[in-house]
Amino acid sequence: MKPPVSFDRRTVVGAVLALAAAFLVLVVTRPPATTPVLVAAAPLGPGVPLDAGSLGLRDTPDPAGMIAADSVDEYAGWILTAPLDPGEPIPASQLHPPERLASPDVVALALAEEHAVLGDLRAGDRVDVYLTSPGDDGEPPATSVAARGVLVVAVAPEPEGFGADRLARLLVAADDDLAALLVNATRTGSLDLVRIGR
Repeated sequence: MKPPVSFDRRTVVGAVLALAAAFLVLVVTRPPATTPVLVAAAPLGPGVPLDAGSLGLRDTPDPAGMIAADSVDEYAGWILTAPLDPGEPIPASQLHPPERLASPDVVALALAEEHAVLGDLRAGDRVDVYLTSPGDDGEPPATSVAARGVLVVAVAPEPEGFGADRLARLLVAADDDLAALLVNATRTGSLDLVRIGR
């Protein structure tokens, strides 16, 4: 007959403490949970649809405000409104939702800074277009709204930045009628673009 097994209380306490210490080390040394987010794999310029750019993934412990890899389909066609360098995460705040345009055509404009909201225009902005025509027979110039809510597709300021005689070069979405109006206005009057919110 085998003698009853007995445990020394100190042994039991030591074993429990050892298990607790091992668990604590595991918790402390465990890497924090991360979420893969979209980053620019190459330089991305404003006006580029998200799914048309070169993208990569990076794990981050704090994905707040960024585009998670599993939600990329939700942002298909969204337009980037600011340039990004390689490796930079893509903030949701710098994407503009896609727009359904009556026509995919665009018109190129070159405006002096004072006629383009002081140069503070970005791809994805909406603008109202004002046309000022010279007055007839000594009458003062007349200003009218030529178009409302026109989508800015791309903006390319001069490399030296805005200043005297600097131009804002931009593309705006336009159907045939608006394109004809804008082209004619650049020859017969002056255009001003006024941004609608942001």
